[in-house]
Amino acid sequence: MSEVLTEHQNEDNVDPVNSEISYITTQEIFPDLKKGIKLPKSPLQWSTAANDLFKLTFSNLPITPRDLNNNINTMATVVCNYFSENFGYVNNHNDVQYQRKYESFSTKDLKKSLKELKLENGDILEIKFLAKKLRNILNKSNNTDPNITDSHASANIDHD
Repeated sequence: MSEVLTEHQNEDNVDPVNSEISYITTQEIFPDLKKGIKLPKSPLQWSTAANDLFKLTFSNLPITPRDLNNNINTMATVVCNYFSENFGYVNNHNDVQYQRKYESFSTKDLKKSLKELKLENGDILEIKFLAKKLRNILNKSNNTDPNITDSHASANIDHD
């Protein structure tokens, strides 16, 4: 019975069509999670050195079925390193900190805080966070259902 199990296990670990593919392992190596990276914003930034670097790097990288995971990890690392070195990282830590700080503020209080920060030449990340938060709030209030009328509109209409 154990001979049959051993034979069955060996059959499961080999790809009969592609014999060059190595045995399947349950402990695959996954790439490290990368911090959020900023990406180029203009077509010019996309079409410059990035494409040339990637083409050069990947044309010299032989991809074989045996090393597929390693090659994918290498490619991901090259791409992430390029963008992080040339465009930087997205900083989400401050967003959480500012979210906690301003979660109970009204729109009026947010506007006041933003104005004060700008006058005091405050932290640019905090200014950006507040400006974005206010834009989102104002956009949501402007995107109301067109069938719902303004409650103050009827007061301004002469009904004579």
